Amino acid sequence: MIFEANYLAVEILFGLVIAMLYFAPLEYATGRTVAKLYYGTKVATEDGGKPDFNTILIRTFCRFIPFEPVSFLASDGSGWHDTMSHTKVIDVKQWRSVK
Repeated sequence: MIFEANYLAVEILFGLVIAMLYFAPLEYATGRTVAKLYYGTKVATEDGGKPDFNTILIRTFCRFIPFEPVSFLASDGSGWHDTMSHTKVIDVKQWRSVK
């Protein structure tokens, strides 16, 4: 029983590390992950600027809040990882036409 609990902790930690290595560098460097690239969107600050690394870290850590996927049911459709980090996902084509 003790070993099972230890493996669970290791698996959770491993998942956290993998997610941090995926989301944080990509969203900081490009504002995009593979899915955002496919859909033509990117991460921006609430005023449309490039998020700094601390903002991206907050955004990434918030993805691990239990029931975070349910947060998309809010009236504006933003997840907690966007509202807590003060970011939003924007359409790249619309963003370019504004600039």
